[in-house]
Amino acid sequence: MEEFRPGARLCHGRSRRGEKTRRALGIAGAALTTLSLIGLSGCSGAADAVPTVGPTAGADESVEPAEYEPSLPPYTSEVDLSAEDEAEVEELLLLIDEFSTYTSDVTAQSVSGLQSIKDNLDPKFISSHEEFVSEVNADGHEVGGSVTISDTAVWRFEDHNYAMVGICYDYDHWGVVDPDTGDAVEGHEVNQDIETMGYVEAELIDSEWTLYNQRFYEDGAGCNEIR
Repeated sequence: MEEFRPGARLCHGRSRRGEKTRRALGIAGAALTTLSLIGLSGCSGAADAVPTVGPTAGADESVEPAEYEPSLPPYTSEVDLSAEDEAEVEELLLLIDEFSTYTSDVTAQSVSGLQSIKDNLDPKFISSHEEFVSEVNADGHEVGGSVTISDTAVWRFEDHNYAMVGICYDYDHWGVVDPDTGDAVEGHEVNQDIETMGYVEAELIDSEWTLYNQRFYEDGAGCNEIR
């Protein structure tokens, strides 16, 4: 993976490497209240990126999805972005955030929520989540803690149809636990408070973003470089 490079803001509507955008949801974001993203997968990926099965869930379409509150993660960009590009990037980041929200739990609501955006995900994400949910539920366990996206960086954005986004995940006591004791289940150590760097690749198909690959790096690797 290429070295992270800081940069500076140019003019309104265009971004340089390292520019961090922290803003309220714009028109593009408001129009995508049902979109957002993050998970596991296995298409292409950097050689040093370790494929990791992220948290995921099962599928009961009779259950109403938990209400998702759109949250646009702060981001920087390694490439120049026009105003139109920024709108597309923000749609993608919202999808990533929503995806992360659903896959970090194993409740029926999370499963149903993931199903609601399945057309924007590679089928591998759905099946991986279902396997994880089945494993946790079969043993009578549950997921505790939380996973949030603290920072993101647009590494590649090409021809308005491909994007690669670096993501810093903040794990706050997240893990599989015994619901009676709250203790971590053997083989599923709870992450006390760590950051993990990863990336997501997505394609724009018929004006809709589709997430098709996700990889993770060693804990904390690179997170400080995209802030």
